[in-house]
Amino acid sequence: MGEGLEHAGTQHVGTQEVLVFGAGPAGLAIAIDLARRDVGVRVLNPRSRPAVESPECALSARGRDVLADLGVLDRLPSASAAESGTIVLPSREVERALRERLAEFGVAVEQDTGARSLGQDNHPDARETYVITTTPGNVDRFRDGRRFALGHAMAGPRAGGPDTGSVDTRSVDTASVDVGLQDAYNLGWKLAAVLCGAGDALLDSYEAERRPAEVAPERGAVPEAPKRSWLPFRRRRSAQLDRLGAHYRTSPLSQNLGGKRVLLRAGDRLPDLRLWSVRDAREIRLLDLLRGTHWTVLGLGSVTAEAVTSVRLRFGTAVHSEVISGGSGVPGVTLLDQFGDARRALGRRGGSVLVVRPDGYLGLRCGPVAEIAAAYLEDLIPGTPADFRRS
Repeated sequence: MGEGLEHAGTQHVGTQEVLVFGAGPAGLAIAIDLARRDVGVRVLNPRSRPAVESPECALSARGRDVLADLGVLDRLPSASAAESGTIVLPSREVERALRERLAEFGVAVEQDTGARSLGQDNHPDARETYVITTTPGNVDRFRDGRRFALGHAMAGPRAGGPDTGSVDTRSVDTASVDVGLQDAYNLGWKLAAVLCGAGDALLDSYEAERRPAEVAPERGAVPEAPKRSWLPFRRRRSAQLDRLGAHYRTSPLSQNLGGKRVLLRAGDRLPDLRLWSVRDAREIRLLDLLRGTHWTVLGLGSVTAEAVTSVRLRFGTAVHSEVISGGSGVPGVTLLDQFGDARRALGRRGGSVLVVRPDGYLGLRCGPVAEIAAAYLEDLIPGTPADFRRS
């Protein structure tokens, strides 16, 4: 399994438990993300009677990427067929698909009137465990010790009345569903890593990364990209990222250690690219390779092959690795930039190693030095059996 897995901890992640209050899309999404990592999770619906649901929810292309990785998008045919932009779907349809997927991991939503009457902080099952809140309330922080807030839980009480758990969700902006999904996708892998032994400071990056997104326009209508073609591509792309609140460049997890004049920087989300798989002799999409619970290490150019292989051997199946090159028949190269997509989106200069987080964002960009990539990953991939993760 590689030397980096020899110091595996004795505590099995499945013995831990996370308590999720709220069975809307955000709560169900993070429950799925945790369950597929073998984290024990319970989902409590703190309502004494069915609440009036928002009739529809908006999903951006990023929100659909999240659902695709969680194994939910193909259960929503109308969403799967969409190419780009924001689409609107019935909330009931989205929640049904999420519940079906969660049930495949043996987790069912529990109706819990105690959560409503006692309050989440006083609930007997909320002691000595991590608690995730998805119902609207007065949580003005993303993290408070072992408690976290997702999506519109940050927005405060709505028109339905006090924070009792039976809020009229018709007043919730449909875009908050999309934001909640992305919050869940950001927090899920970090929480699972900490339960496996990663440093608790990793959880602080959740608020550092998602609070800028909370005030960004992604909560409402997303403006179209600039139409003026004379703008340099780099300027246009940077402006689009800033407008969408779609990057984590200022995050403590984002490190650029090589290449200042590059299109893709640490903290940016990896774009979808067309590539040619040397192994399978077929076209493949980069986002398909990134899906799952693993980290991904990408080498740009055959010169990175040795470093990429070394990292993969050290961390086993916790890391998926690929080497992209423009030429065929080169030892160590697994993907060909046959269509020129990688050269245009990732940069023309080879020799860079990209360490991609489980949520598809670039964590580290460095030169072809295995020790640098390994040092970055050691604090984020704790010593646990490499095969504990499930796709």
